[in-house]
Amino acid sequence: MNFQVQVTKTAKRDLREILHWLHGRSPSGAETWYRRWREVLVRLAEEGDTLGLAPEDEDHESTIRQVILRTRRGLPYRALFIVKGE
Repeated sequence: MNFQVQVTKTAKRDLREILHWLHGRSPSGAETWYRRWREVLVRLAEEGDTLGLAPEDEDHESTIRQVILRTRRGLPYRALFIVKGE
């Protein structure tokens, strides 16, 4: 099933801050991380309803799912999302 992915203003702001921080430590690392983020968006569009549930899911009416992206050094960044119509 294909989904339409909408990135919120807050998520876009967070993304800019993350990339700025990563770029200050490793420009190539920031580029790699951003490439992974773009891959996650494609995956969400194709199979967003198959990704893992977030711990916050228990506390909300909507199903909250998550994906974790890691830097080369293993620093985790977690993206939360809702699949509407699920």
